Amino acid sequence: MKNFIHFIFIVFLLSASANVTEVLAQTNTDNRVIVHLNNGSKFEANLKEWDQINGVMIFEAFGNTVEFESDQIKKIIQLDVDETVAYNFKEVGPYYHVRMNIITGNPGNRENQEPGLGLSVSAGKRFNRLLSVGGGIGFDEYIVGTSENILSTFGEVSGYLMPNNQSISYHLAAGYGFAFKNEEANLTSATGGWMVYPAVGFRLGKKNLKWTFDFGYKFQKANWVYDNWGTISDQRILYRRLTLRTGVMF
Repeated sequence: MKNFIHFIFIVFLLSASANVTEVLAQTNTDNRVIVHLNNGSKFEANLKEWDQINGVMIFEAFGNTVEFESDQIKKIIQLDVDETVAYNFKEVGPYYHVRMNIITGNPGNRENQEPGLGLSVSAGKRFNRLLSVGGGIGFDEYIVGTSENILSTFGEVSGYLMPNNQSISYHLAAGYGFAFKNEEANLTSATGGWMVYPAVGFRLGKKNLKWTFDFGYKFQKANWVYDNWGTISDQRILYRRLTLRTGVMF
């Protein structure tokens, strides 16, 4: 949980520049290209046919059909390459989501504003792009290195605003967190409470596996009782923590 793997986008730009024998190994009936001839001239056209057997290429240019032999052509540069990746987000059906989160430090002097860490797993159903409903479990260590840990169960609703592979998202989770005592850490009593987490973020990914990022405020109620050599400290806390999450969804 120390390092998060971030998704890296790879965008392919097709702009082929090569000899005729290396370009377009098959017929393309609507392929915009720039043709460079051996005599130094060039023109823009649609490549209509490449007859490899007879060494002839047929273009549509200037409203006419023109024909050149392969040895008359120096090179061809392809234009108007469509780099758009088809929209493949499954808007209806089951989903599964695994997330890791960083919880920012508590304001004030308590534990010197040490941050926390967390992990959650959820599953549910997408009814459409704007509405998904599910539930899950999560574990949050609100202060790293302490026993202030909460195991929560929650329900969630979420949705995605744009019909694109990259989209802004919203998320709302609510449930109950269970706390656990740890007498070795002088935590003699622990009681959890309700949890609410609203967040906004975005979804990325061109294939079936999607990456998600969001940020929001996590509200968690808890009661910790510490016994330090007979000194009782009863701490009733409502955590209000800015939380940053990253996850994978499939």
